[in-house]
Parts: sequence; C-alpha cells; structure tokens
Amino acid sequence: MSTEIMRGDLIALLHEVTGAEYLFGDSIRGLEQDGDAVTVAFEHGPTRRFDLVAGADGMHSNVRRLAFGPGQAQSRRQ
Repeated sequence: MSTEIMRGDLIALLHEVTGAEYLFGDSIRGLEQDGDAVTVAFEHGPTRRFDLVAGADGMHSNVRRLAFGPGQAQSRRQ
C-alpha cells in the first residue's frame, strides 16, 4: 500500500501543525553543526543558527551535499 500527497498539500499541512519557521526564496551555501545547533550561511540572507535544518531541494540537493559530503549526495533504490 502506498500513499501519495501533493506537494502543496504537504506544505500546507506542515505549516498548520508544526509551528516551525520556514524560509523560502534563498539557498543554503554552508552548514556548520556544533553540539547545540546548526549555523546556516545563506546565499542572500544573513547567517543564522537553528536547532534543526531540513532541506527539501531534491535528491541531488545542495543541502544534502553540504550536510553529508559530495560522496553521499545521492541515494539509490534497489
């Protein structure tokens, strides 16, 4: 059994139930994690710190590459 949800519906649901801050319209150019938080450098906005960073920019994403390194930027289904 599989379930499908449209991207717009998922975004609306997440906004409704999480209370988290969402940032759109910028790109992450650097991530630095320490014991307390993640420092995020943006292409256009100021550098900020967050408790959690979730990237939703696709399988070959820049965020995935920054977080896990270039060798781990892709996943494979078997």
